[in-house]
Amino acid sequence: TGKLPIFKALKSNILSLQLLVENDPDRNRTINSLNKNGMTPLCKLASKEESEENFQMINLLLRWGVSCKPSLPNHHPLFIAFDSKNSLAVRGIFKFTDALETLNDFECPEPFMVSVLKCNSDSLF
Repeated sequence: TGKLPIFKALKSNILSLQLLVENDPDRNRTINSLNKNGMTPLCKLASKEESEENFQMINLLLRWGVSCKPSLPNHHPLFIAFDSKNSLAVRGIFKFTDALETLNDFECPEPFMVSVLKCNSDSLF
């Protein structure tokens, strides 16, 4: 189907994702790759319904140093998680990625939300 292996692993289970990325010689490129819609694996997970397995997959990506930058300017994982009401993803992305540093590069339809996040980052999480 032309789908990158990491996106197939996201649809499978946490063990598939872990094995794929742990054995990948170019891990950083893999975890920050874009699908045909310009979304990264972190974006895809942020868009899913909150669940324990989804949270564990996000944590794996966070541990491996996933970035919010590759999906910009069109998609920002933090905002996708907000829209999906995935609070566990919001917390992880906010605390352990470059989410705040990349907000200036995001073409956000809600500039007020960007301002609120920047001003309250320490007190939110």
